[in-house]
Amino acid sequence: MNLVLEIYITVRFITQLVPTFLQTKDKIHAVLDIRIARSLSFLLMDLLTMVPHTTFVSIPADFIPFSVSAIIVLGIALFFL
Repeated sequence: MNLVLEIYITVRFITQLVPTFLQTKDKIHAVLDIRIARSLSFLLMDLLTMVPHTTFVSIPADFIPFSVSAIIVLGIALFFL
């Protein structure tokens, strides 16, 4: 449910914040909005923490994707302050 909600919010942000009359290079710049970046980072965190739970992996391999995604989320949160 959480993943579906984050995908919905990301798509909603992209459709609401990126005007249709912009050219492609301007649309790419508009996607770099902080709200879209945050929702994409949380979506990436969910995906990276969900994949190791689908199969049996060792304990370190279970925590590495979470650590990487947490660093990405912190980096985006601190970069766009």
